Amino acid sequence: MSLTIKILFYIVTSFCVATGQCLLSLYAKGIPSPFGISRWFYYSLSNHFLYGGVALYGVSFVMFIILLRMFPLAQISITLIAILMIMICFYNYMFGQELNLIQYMGAFLAVTGLIALNW
Repeated sequence: MSLTIKILFYIVTSFCVATGQCLLSLYAKGIPSPFGISRWFYYSLSNHFLYGGVALYGVSFVMFIILLRMFPLAQISITLIAILMIMICFYNYMFGQELNLIQYMGAFLAVTGLIALNW
């Protein structure tokens, strides 16, 4: 398998995990209050964010297994975390959940460190 396809697997897997987390976050924000089992059950059955989040986590699980056949676990984990942090910073901006400068600098340093460890 070519290096381009392997890199694409990394990016798509990270995209699925980050997007699944965002969808589940949107699902959780809409849970009715006060909490009741019957209200939560009906809300969950009709919520497309829940279905999308679970589906994307399922896809990312399968892709993670495929990546494990190609690379060592440490390399996959480090690379996926770095890509995931970049995507989560983007999603925070997209959904209007601002991060401050210290948080952006911390994410940058963490990603830089993870990339350095990967080499």
